[in-house]
Amino acid sequence: MKKRGFTLIELMVAIVILTILSTAGVNIFYRSIKGTSQLELRKALDDRARLILSIVGRFVREGRVMSLDGISKETCVQSGSQTGSSLVIKALDNIETTISIANGQMSSASANGTIVINPDPTFTLITSDETPYFTWYCSSGVSDRVLFSFRANSISESGETTASKDYLTDMILRNTGQ
Repeated sequence: MKKRGFTLIELMVAIVILTILSTAGVNIFYRSIKGTSQLELRKALDDRARLILSIVGRFVREGRVMSLDGISKETCVQSGSQTGSSLVIKALDNIETTISIANGQMSSASANGTIVINPDPTFTLITSDETPYFTWYCSSGVSDRVLFSFRANSISESGETTASKDYLTDMILRNTGQ
């Protein structure tokens, strides 16, 4: 008479194989979830950085740079360029606005009040590789250029940097050099 069924060794081998496969499956699932959250962080970082670049770009392109860290246009023309973190721009309506970065936060101050452009403490701006935030290139008869560079960080609740990326934009001022 033939006995039907599995031996103890066959069952043990099957259990070991299933354990290995399930462990591999769980690891793949965990990595895909972690990868998705990193992609979401980077997308949020890009979105906020694009917003900041858009706001600063609008001010800079449509206005005239009056000073950078207190250094005037005349001084800038003599040296060819200036660097700093506090940019004063005069708009077409003659309202001066100061765009400054301090303690990882960017703000815009004018006669109409002060606005913190990135009020979320989980998103900070720092200089990238000791490069200043603003570099103002100026000379007589040529439109001024402002190079804006920064590193954006996404900060977790525990204070750790969870995502970081460098951003750079070069803006030509329309209302200079005439």
